Amino acid sequence: MSTEATTPPSALGAGKKPLFVKEGGDIFIQKSSSGTDGIRTSVYKHFESNMRVVVCRVPSPIYTLNIYVPTAVTDDKGLPHTLEHLIFCGSKRYPARGYVDLLAAHNFSIGTNAWTTNDHTCYTLDAASEDAVANVLPVFLDHVLNPLLREDQFVTEVYHYDVTGKEQGVVFSEMAA
Repeated sequence: MSTEATTPPSALGAGKKPLFVKEGGDIFIQKSSSGTDGIRTSVYKHFESNMRVVVCRVPSPIYTLNIYVPTAVTDDKGLPHTLEHLIFCGSKRYPARGYVDLLAAHNFSIGTNAWTTNDHTCYTLDAASEDAVANVLPVFLDHVLNPLLREDQFVTEVYHYDVTGKEQGVVFSEMAA
């Protein structure tokens, strides 16, 4: 697959360094044999991680972003679920907890979310426009690819004892339920 030299402006980082490059041309996936409807897709490759982003242009009033990350689980201790939660506690470029959701809210989104299964975690964003998704994407990807993973975040988000000696933590509570 060839790589185009052009990069959409929405894929530029803070210093105007491209974060993504478009791979090949658009692909049109027909939904019916008539050929009158379908979904146009584009594939973009992240420069630093080689992660691919597939953009599917589906007629809808809501624009959805799903970032799927494979997870190799060898036990049931909840490591992928723990990482899922810690992703939202800040990243190397954007260390403030909640920044990605604040940015999403300023871009007409109801926020970010995530869910984990046996073999992958999916990070999601729903927004009112393609530009809104493009504005949040670099920050969201930095959270997914470069999370801070600090001990204080683990204690707050994953597991700790409260003042009465009761076990607490969002991940602990979800896994215990």
